Amino acid sequence: DALKFAYELVGKPGAAVLGLGLLALAFLRLHRLRKKGQGYGDALAGWFLKALVPVVLGLVLTGSAWFLAGRSALSQVLGEMKADGYVFVRPTPGPKVPDESNSVYWYKNAGEALKALEEQRVPVPGRTDRPTEGEVVNQARRDLSAGEDNPATLAPAMAVLKKYEGQADQALRGAQAGNADWGVDWTGVPLHKVEMPRYANFLGLARLVALRAILLSRAGKKAEAAGNLRACFRMADDAAKEPTLIAAMVGTALERIALDAVPVVYPGG
Repeated sequence: DALKFAYELVGKPGAAVLGLGLLALAFLRLHRLRKKGQGYGDALAGWFLKALVPVVLGLVLTGSAWFLAGRSALSQVLGEMKADGYVFVRPTPGPKVPDESNSVYWYKNAGEALKALEEQRVPVPGRTDRPTEGEVVNQARRDLSAGEDNPATLAPAMAVLKKYEGQADQALRGAQAGNADWGVDWTGVPLHKVEMPRYANFLGLARLVALRAILLSRAGKKAEAAGNLRACFRMADDAAKEPTLIAAMVGTALERIALDAVPVVYPGG
């Protein structure tokens, strides 16, 4: 599938460029004949077999060569993968999970409302630039995870957290749902045409929940802090459920965010 995608991305445009080049050469040849006093009609009639037929033939041969080379390379790669035991098995679609019971439904709703998190800028005392709300939250989370208390960053971060309290609650609701259905249809289409999950603002959402877990722990609300931290880990697991590299990368990033908060929420292990 990857080689087919490469063929569609490179092979077809390559053949088109070659064909256009041949057409351009034919046009220049006809234009030169026109300057010699011969009409375009006569020139086209006289050079039809000498110019247009080679162009068409070149397009056919180029396209055929790309197609055959792609199929040969694809067969070779698939054979090597099978010999090494790397065989991708498409996930079997299960029954549709109702929205209320689907973690992804809650995550996506929260993520859609967090678009401004990476766009809205806030003033921070002592800084000449204006970082985004997401940057302020992430900096405060990292500072507190490292045992550093920076009031200049913490105050605006807490204001941002209060602003998006509802989205953090939705993340907790999703983590408690128990089922993560991304709605990916793995059947009936080549793998490179499968519509992948969209992890819109997942990192920002996880950072909000992690920051809230840290602040709750500092306020002595250990049970609530633990619940928020568990939600972070659950988000990481749910994000990594699909068998794709991007899913694994997002899941790993979310897990790192949760792990950073562990020493604060569970001091001393």
